[in-house]
Amino acid sequence: MASPVKVAVLGASGYSGIELLRLILRHPNAELVAVTYEHPAPELLAEAVYALPEVRAEDIKKARLIACPGCYPTSILVPLIPLLKAGLLGDAPISVSSMSGASGAGRKESVPLLFCEVQNSVRSYSVPKHRHLSEIGQELEIAAGHPVKLTFVPHLVPTHSGICTTIFASVKPGVTLDQIGDALRAAYAGQPFVRLLGPNQSPDTKNVVGTNFVDVGWAFDARAGQLILMSTEDNIGKGASGQAVQNLNLICGFPPTAGLLNI
Repeated sequence: MASPVKVAVLGASGYSGIELLRLILRHPNAELVAVTYEHPAPELLAEAVYALPEVRAEDIKKARLIACPGCYPTSILVPLIPLLKAGLLGDAPISVSSMSGASGAGRKESVPLLFCEVQNSVRSYSVPKHRHLSEIGQELEIAAGHPVKLTFVPHLVPTHSGICTTIFASVKPGVTLDQIGDALRAAYAGQPFVRLLGPNQSPDTKNVVGTNFVDVGWAFDARAGQLILMSTEDNIGKGASGQAVQNLNLICGFPPTAGLLNI
């Protein structure tokens, strides 16, 4: 058996960092050798590969430096990228409404994130421009081959973790729900962490929290002529630490699910 890969975690004090430590410590092919603080290196940004493993696996395998997608971007890009690549969506602006547990804001002292402020409360925030909007737009434009107009409104909900995203998009004339499903199934065939629930099926955060899975459903509102895409994930799992380990597995040639199916 080959020696485990040595892993250092930079910045392990937050919720995602703690989850990453847990995953690395239980990974059969990894050895945690250092835990330290962050070391900014902006001069390396130009060479970083945007590492959504289901979309850019071959580039990730060859990369020296990767940038894991954020939690909201993952929940939005997974349903949309295959449809944009297939040319199924119309040119009307895409609207996205997402809800995230409070851990998505990070582990910091902030009055709006205190228990008494979050409990029994749901509110939008960072409107009209959330910090993840740039990377979402970048990847949608690459997939479509042209600029994509997007409105994104995130919401904070009184749970620890989990993201529920609903996307509203137009489709080109004649596009059917079967074609939507076929495009998604073709894109994610053999991908262990994308679970396609099928048409008119609504994903639930309780089925993904604590895992590296992202669940996707879709429907068509004939009255409004709108395609509705729905996804759920764990914001500190598939939206952060789990995805980092999934990329580690890709780069090191480990089985894709190594260290990611533990409870």
